[in-house]
Amino acid sequence: MENLNYMQSETCPICKSLHFQIRYNLDKGQLSTCQKCKTVLFFPRPTLEELAEYYRQPIYRSAYTSSVMAEQEFSKARYSQLCDVLKKYVPSILSKSDKSLLDIGCGNGDLIKVAAKKGWKSFGTELYDENSIGNSQNRDNSDIKIYTGELLSLNLPANSFDLITIYHVIEHLISPIETLSEIYRLLKPSGVALIETPNIGGIGSIVKGKQWSHIIPPEHITYFNPSALRFAVLKAQFPKTEVFTISPQVIDSASNLVEPFQSILKGIYAIAPRFNLGATLQALAFKSSS
Repeated sequence: MENLNYMQSETCPICKSLHFQIRYNLDKGQLSTCQKCKTVLFFPRPTLEELAEYYRQPIYRSAYTSSVMAEQEFSKARYSQLCDVLKKYVPSILSKSDKSLLDIGCGNGDLIKVAAKKGWKSFGTELYDENSIGNSQNRDNSDIKIYTGELLSLNLPANSFDLITIYHVIEHLISPIETLSEIYRLLKPSGVALIETPNIGGIGSIVKGKQWSHIIPPEHITYFNPSALRFAVLKAQFPKTEVFTISPQVIDSASNLVEPFQSILKGIYAIAPRFNLGATLQALAFKSSS
């Protein structure tokens, strides 16, 4: 039964509560909302070993490299939107001559390649080297380096980066707070992090319910709305954050529609962020409160 309040044997990885409400029953589990922090979680939670096996599958890696997110033009648009956010909240970062960027879950490295051309010392992390830039390409540009492995195991030096980006990674994580806390450690004292994830409180999720395209466990297992993401960022030591929603660059469902319905749907998605109902959720997390 959906919308049933109950106690879960596993605690919420964000706030440690045991109190949940079932949101959706799925074929192989359920999505439940934490009654304290409002994070939506897939149960049963997979183990690290199960996730590692899932992400090693060639079909998963090939699906990413053939997706729109792996295209250069997509990364250029993403970088442009990132700069718009920085100009609004922390313009001083863009004017630094030695600014550094770490992109967590950088895939093929397209975003950091774009950033390097704009003057950033660009670094990335990726779980497996099959998804990352080859070593020969790394040597071609000293401003680009990709670390292979899970962020928490890399032991990167503290206070190293002006900006850390983590695009569509946090929804994959078993324990997001650990990763957010590591991001805090890695940022320079005046650094900021940009976190992006699907908005389970957005227009797409509201309209589509359990058919929402981002409900794909075990790939996506942790979901946030604006208040839940704010809670998580502050829980991970950040003293200040700005949380907002945006319209996605690509609206999958619009491609199946004919005009004028396609334009109408795109218009709805474009307006939704004004009401914090945008399909994509972003948080800018500040290491310093000043």
